[in-house]
Amino acid sequence: KMGSEDIVKAAIAESIAKTNLSFEYSKINLQANVVGWGVSDYTETGNVIESLEYVTFDSTVSRLRDVFGADLVTFVTIDGDLQIRSGMTSMSCGIGWTPNP
Repeated sequence: KMGSEDIVKAAIAESIAKTNLSFEYSKINLQANVVGWGVSDYTETGNVIESLEYVTFDSTVSRLRDVFGADLVTFVTIDGDLQIRSGMTSMSCGIGWTPNP
């Protein structure tokens, strides 16, 4: 379990602050802002593809995105695909869609 909502909110706030600092240092005129957030009843499977499909096609997620006017949706989970390659362990750090031009 990830922890209390306060712990999750604090982790998200820290990630947004680091993202914005990276934009600033890179001289990118962009700022990330949290416009809303919610808790899902999604049951994690350890498969990031399934998580991506859930956040992409779930009607509640879509409704919240519309309500908040979000340009980007981030779905935070605690587990990811664990892969063993050549004796090394790696964890995925994220997955997403890219827009079609």
